[in-house]
Amino acid sequence: MNTGFSVICVTNKDHTLQNIMDNFVRQDYWNKELIVVLNDDHMDENHWRHTSSRFGDVSIFKLPQHTTLGTCLNFAIDRRKFHYIARMDDDDFYGYNYLQNTMKTFQEHHADVVARQDFFMYVADKQTLHIRHTSDHMIGGSIAFHERILSAVRFHDVSQAEDNRFYEDAHRCGFNVQMPSHYNDFVYIRNSPNNKHTWQPDEESLYYSTKYVTHTDYFYQYLS
Repeated sequence: MNTGFSVICVTNKDHTLQNIMDNFVRQDYWNKELIVVLNDDHMDENHWRHTSSRFGDVSIFKLPQHTTLGTCLNFAIDRRKFHYIARMDDDDFYGYNYLQNTMKTFQEHHADVVARQDFFMYVADKQTLHIRHTSDHMIGGSIAFHERILSAVRFHDVSQAEDNRFYEDAHRCGFNVQMPSHYNDFVYIRNSPNNKHTWQPDEESLYYSTKYVTHTDYFYQYLS
C-alpha cells in the first residue's frame, strides 16, 4: 500500500520559510515530500530552493501573486508523487505525530478526506491558548485527502473560503469525510491584527466556539 504523503503549502510570506521547513522535518513519518508554492512576485525562488535543499524531499515553485490560493493548491496537487495529500499552512504548528495520526484516521475509517474539528488556537500577541471547535466546516490548514477524490473535487479558484467549498463539495459527492476530535497535534496560530491572515474575522467570530485553556508563551507542552 502506498501510504506516502505529499505535503503541500502555499505562502506569500518570506518569513515563514523556517516554520514551513520545521513543520515538515518534525513529522515522524517515513515517506513524505514537501511541495511549496510561492505566491508573491517579490519572493526569491532561488533563495527558497537553496535554503530548503538540506531538508529532504522538498520542491519549490512560484506562481504570479494574482494567482488565487485555490489555484496554487491545485498546482501543487498536480505535482504530487504520493496518493495521499496533506495541506499545511505556512504559519501554523504541526506536532511530530500529525501525519501519523492523519494516516491512522484514513486507515481506521476508510476515509477519503480527513481534517481536524477540534484543535488548539494560539493567539500569539496575547499569549493565550484556546480549544476551538468547528461543527459544520473544516479548518483549512488541516485538510488531507486521497487522490481518488480529485476527479470530482478540487479547490475552487478563490483565495478565501476555499477550504469550506472543498468540504462542501466532498460531502455533496458522497465521500467519506472524517474529522477526529481527539488529537492534540495541531495548533492554529493567530495574531489579533488581521492584516497578515487570509481569514479576517471580527473578535466575536474568532473566539466563537472556543474554550480558554491558559496564558502561556510555550504551548508545546499541551500537545501529545
